[in-house]
Amino acid sequence: MEIRHQVGARIQKVRKEAGLSQEGLALEAGLNRTYISHVSAEKEHKEHLKDACEKRLENGGLLATYILIGINSNYGLNHLKGKVTTLLKPIPMPESHDMTDYNHINSLNGINKWPYGWPLKVVCTLPTEKCPKLKYIIESINGPNTFQNWTKQFSSTKPAKLFKDESKALQTFFEPFFSFN
Repeated sequence: MEIRHQVGARIQKVRKEAGLSQEGLALEAGLNRTYISHVSAEKEHKEHLKDACEKRLENGGLLATYILIGINSNYGLNHLKGKVTTLLKPIPMPESHDMTDYNHINSLNGINKWPYGWPLKVVCTLPTEKCPKLKYIIESINGPNTFQNWTKQFSSTKPAKLFKDESKALQTFFEPFFSFN
């Protein structure tokens, strides 16, 4: 395991032992949650991820983080299940790096399930109580009982696409915290 993964795993362990969320740790440390992060994908979705990030680099688009309803409770994200939490902006790939430098090793089992990634900058993280439920947004646009069918795109780990109306609805939740202009 690389040193950066060892350090990350140790910080996560100590944070969880202290009963702190990532936001809580940042607050305790006097840090801002706006930091450099990354997004990762499985091997078969490498090109999809690359295309999505490069397209957003060209047009200034953003990515949003959605916490899956079925996420393992060991990650400590139960309070965020089903919610959109963060807006992220792809940043240019540093010249000395490639997509394998932004992989994700599962902190629970050490498996490198997502070997390809892209660097991002967190541009807005909503307070937990303000995070919108994605189901509400999708069903307000597409009608009642449409969310389950819409989430079939999450059966793979490639980034899901929001359509124009869905994106606009999501923006309304973030507007008080982030300017889209």
